[in-house]
This record gives sequence, structure tokens and C-alpha cells, in this order.
Amino acid sequence: LGVSVAGQYFNNLYLPGTDISTDVNAWGAEISAVWMPVTNFEVRPEIHYDKVDDLDGTVSGFLRFTRYF
Repeated sequence: LGVSVAGQYFNNLYLPGTDISTDVNAWGAEISAVWMPVTNFEVRPEIHYDKVDDLDGTVSGFLRFTRYF
């Protein structure tokens, strides 16, 4: 079993393709795990949360099953 946790903070975002500051901040957090319940079979869940000032946060993620041959 392996678990990882990550986070990012973005200070003073800019308008896309310009050097114009928006004074808006954002951050994101992620947790993921890798579990191999049997040989050559992997289960990998991941959840990610993003939040931008004055907007609702968003949650996304996935669940992946991998079989190695």
C-alpha cells in the first residue's frame, strides 16, 4: 500500500495570455493511493479538490484497476 498527499497554492492569478493581475488566489489538494491486493493487480483511487477565491470548490477523482501480464 502506498499513499501520497499533495497541495498547491496559487497567489495572484493572471488573466490567460496576459500580464494582467486579477488579485485572485486559488489552491488545490490531492490524495491518492496504490494498493496491490494480489500479484500483478493494482487498485488506484485518487481524489482532487480545487478552490478559487469567490467560487465554489470542485471535487474530481478516479478509480483505476490495472492488471499486469
